[in-house]
Amino acid sequence: MTNTNKRQDVLIACYETIRQTSELMLDAAREADWQTVSRGARACNQLLGVVQEIGDPLEVLDAHGQRVRVEILRGVLRADAHIRDLRDPWVQTVERTVLRRRPALHAVK
Repeated sequence: MTNTNKRQDVLIACYETIRQTSELMLDAAREADWQTVSRGARACNQLLGVVQEIGDPLEVLDAHGQRVRVEILRGVLRADAHIRDLRDPWVQTVERTVLRRRPALHAVK
């Protein structure tokens, strides 16, 4: 195994661990266990530090690795959005209110 392949494997493993941690955070958020959510966020931040040390993903990952990374990150972003919705449900109310009024704002010229 070359050094590049090893770096790619470690990088993908870090991203996958971040995804798994974000899913655990979502489960904790559903139970309103905000301490576990905070611990998960700290763990993800530590893993992101490792990711940065490994190097630029665009240079480390081959085309397949890039696709895997993007899919993992999409899952992380979905979990993060759900966590934010659970943590701050009032934001959804504000968004719905703003979006309902938005067409009226565009109609005025």
